Amino acid sequence: IVDMTDYDNDNNAANLLFTATDAAPDTLSVEAGNELYIESGELFTPGGNVTTGNGGIDIRGTWTATGAEAISVGGNWNVDPAGTFASASSTVTFSNTTGSVSVLTGGSDANHDFHHVILNLTHPNGFLNIATYDMDINGNLTYTDGYLSPSTNVYLAGNLTIDSVNFNGADDVGSLIF
Repeated sequence: IVDMTDYDNDNNAANLLFTATDAAPDTLSVEAGNELYIESGELFTPGGNVTTGNGGIDIRGTWTATGAEAISVGGNWNVDPAGTFASASSTVTFSNTTGSVSVLTGGSDANHDFHHVILNLTHPNGFLNIATYDMDINGNLTYTDGYLSPSTNVYLAGNLTIDSVNFNGADDVGSLIF
């Protein structure tokens, strides 16, 4: 993120649709409607907190978290099977206010695992749709709002905290496995 602060939205609002801030912690904010895309073969090591609007995150290359970064996703999450999300001790918060979120983890091996996950989908029809690949959470899972709608399994190694959530299992084939 530090390398991105020299030339961001402050310098070219028409073409650079993000704001990077060198602070404690460093932050990267992607403007609503724009996706954070990590191209195949590219390495992204933010070293700070990342927030996307409703454009979401698409990882084709490698995202390497280095600590307890906060990653807030307002749209879909897609990790290509050949891509890598190395979560370290990060927390991924799914916080879409406009509807459902699709999660394609890319697999449930060490290259695609989550550490902590928070579900906070405040839209009345806010579903977290987990499809194609299992979701593996090595830390905690916290529900504050929304519906869990897995068509694959969700494996949880840590604690489950439920503030307000619905498990939509009527049409789905996935399970939450401890």
